Amino acid sequence: MGTVYAAQHPRLPRMVALKVLNVPVSADPSFRLRFQREGQLAASLEHPHIVPIYDCGDDRGQLWLSMRLVRGTTAAAQVAITPQGMPVEPVLDIVRAVASALDFANRRGVVHRDVKPANILIDTDTGQVLLSDFGIARQMSGDDGLTAAGSFIGTFDYSSPEQISDDDLDGRSDQYALACTVVQLLTGCKPFTGHTAAAIIKRHLVDPPPSVAAMRPGLPAAVDPVFNRALAKRPADRYRSCADFAKELAAALHTAAAPTPGEAPTQLISTGEATRITTSINYEFVGEAQTFTYTVADVTHTVTLRRIRATRDLPQHRVTAGDRGGWIQSPANLVDQAWVGDEAWVVGSARVRENAAVRDNAFVGDHADIAGTARVDGSASVFGEARVLGQSRISDNSEINGQAMISGGAWVQEDAVVTESASAGDHARVSGNARVAGEARIRDYANVTEQCEISGQARVDGHARISGSVTVTGKAAVSDRARVYGRAQIADNAVVADDASVSGDAVIGGRAQILDQETITTGSRG
Repeated sequence: MGTVYAAQHPRLPRMVALKVLNVPVSADPSFRLRFQREGQLAASLEHPHIVPIYDCGDDRGQLWLSMRLVRGTTAAAQVAITPQGMPVEPVLDIVRAVASALDFANRRGVVHRDVKPANILIDTDTGQVLLSDFGIARQMSGDDGLTAAGSFIGTFDYSSPEQISDDDLDGRSDQYALACTVVQLLTGCKPFTGHTAAAIIKRHLVDPPPSVAAMRPGLPAAVDPVFNRALAKRPADRYRSCADFAKELAAALHTAAAPTPGEAPTQLISTGEATRITTSINYEFVGEAQTFTYTVADVTHTVTLRRIRATRDLPQHRVTAGDRGGWIQSPANLVDQAWVGDEAWVVGSARVRENAAVRDNAFVGDHADIAGTARVDGSASVFGEARVLGQSRISDNSEINGQAMISGGAWVQEDAVVTESASAGDHARVSGNARVAGEARIRDYANVTEQCEISGQARVDGHARISGSVTVTGKAAVSDRARVYGRAQIADNAVVADDASVSGDAVIGGRAQILDQETITTGSRG
């Protein structure tokens, strides 16, 4: 919806965070009215745990908002480096601060509507926790008609049933979102997940909350009733305030957790950079070992594998104790809270760890590393020294090999291949029969599909879209919502950016720059 910059105040000797909304959003008349009203609403909230809004305005048709520049990190970044969950006390510090901010706003008739880890800022100099992005906040009383019928404002992963249903909202809707956020901070996983928005919505509306204690061994069972209440489907069944939820959660977390018989208690071990949670094994081998033969990169291997069975519930993977899983070669293949399900294989020195999952008929081998909350499913293959991290997903018949790295919520699907030292991250998508090789990088919501080939040190980012039989090679860059399709070739040090379009059999090379919505359909440049 917009981009945030660190900017120098034009008159005062201080830096500010300047949020500039995208042109299409700024051009929407109903959004402009809502933005003006809600900017004023957010600016009226003065609280030690709310990022203060300084000013808002319009510059040549583009809306902007200035606020305090918080130098530090976010709760989302913290849980990303501890994907099995953050330590308890920092989580409690966050929930108390955010609960205080939400109750303050709620008492003034304001609902945040987008509480999530990315909107919780942590000032690393002072340790102060601040809730940001009140830009879509709304007053509880009445509907002014500024939100279009059928539109949705918020983030489905954390939205309450009443928000999804477009019912009247009050502070208990924010409490539900806060509870969803805290589940993720404690366990590394969201409480309601799915491959599509429809699946996530259904689970918010219908499914009971998962057992949070089961999602992270070592948490006391007393936390489950707390989350069950805060995540109740009916607002009337939740706590009266966010502070009440925070108080009950702290009391439950400070209850001594009894280890499951035969299981070592969870320990927190400092690694210097982050706190890593180690746990006992959550599965056992079942049945006789079986010999399998497979071929990768024209080399045939014969391995002896054992099927696994869950020994405890793993709600983040929708696994119940006793469920049969996939096949692994040794216990070192599957550690932490990760899971291998269905007919998936993990062989060699490959590791599936933290809260990752490998399912269906997927194959992971050699020295591959699957970590974070990554998912590998379908008939996808990951091998070599490839790494799949964060919230990324590899599916269908796609293949990741060599030293390729997929991270930051990227999705590689269908028959796409990412190989050699190439990478995809920041919610990029690679699909169709696309191939990404060399040291190419696909980033920042870029979309590469069909028969495209991206290689060399090429870079595709900034919501750019590549389709057809396009080749992007050398040190070429395609960015900033540019589109390249057909049989076009982008090579050397060429740049295509700023909503430009290159198609047909056009060839762009040398140091040519195609910018400012320019359209090229044939011929060559550079």
